[in-house]
Formats: sequence, C-alpha cells, structure tokens
Amino acid sequence: MSASTRLYGVDASALIEMKEAYRKTVFRSMWEFVGWLGDAGRVRVAQPVRDECQDEVFGQWFADHPGILVPWSDELRDYVTALQAELERIGRPLTDPQSTQNRGDPFVVAVALMLDGRNCGGLSAGPRGRRRTLEQKTR
Repeated sequence: MSASTRLYGVDASALIEMKEAYRKTVFRSMWEFVGWLGDAGRVRVAQPVRDECQDEVFGQWFADHPGILVPWSDELRDYVTALQAELERIGRPLTDPQSTQNRGDPFVVAVALMLDGRNCGGLSAGPRGRRRTLEQKTR
C-alpha cells in the first residue's frame, strides 16, 4: 500500500495526546488536516475508542468529521472477538483481564483488519520472533 492510500486506526491515547500536546486553538491546521484525512476515510476511530474521548473539543471535532468514526456493528464485534481469540491462540493477547493496563487496543487492530478486508486467522507472533532472529544472526 502506498503512502497516499494508507489507512490509520487511532486509539484514545493518541487522540488525548493530540489534544494535550497540540491545542486546537494553536495548531488549527494540524487538526484540520487530521479531520480531512478522516473525511477521506484514511483516519478511522472505532466507536468504543471515540466513547473514551468525551469532551467539548472531541465532541465538536467528531461532529465536524463524521467520516472518522467506525460505528459499532455486528461486523466489528465479530472482528474484535475473532482477533482476541486468535491472539490468545498464539500467546499474544492484547488485553489482560487481571491487569489495569492493556497492551494494545483490540478495537484499533480489529478496525484495521476489517477495513483492509483481512480475516483474523493465521496471525503470527510478529516482531518479537523476528527480533530474536535478527539478534541471533548478528551474534
């Protein structure tokens, strides 16, 4: 996928960081650009993630850029469920029910897979496995 057609899934922490580090009144053009990317369908936020960002700034911004939102649906629920099951299967869960911290947002990852038309089966352990391989090769 070329840089001009990439899709970006955004989690609540990124939105909150954007609000705190780049005040809308000062960095208006940056907010407009991210909103434009959302209107173009290239920046997407799952409804559960959007629900974590409840204030005047985000309320108006999401209202002005409805293309950003990926509403909760049966399809998204099925993707989240399948993703969680697949990641449990390979020993890389995104969330830990015993912890108050999570290791990723299943909604963000599920939206990315859903919008890319990919299923959740056959995921690999990913970077950890590759990093070990690279480290072994350099020894």
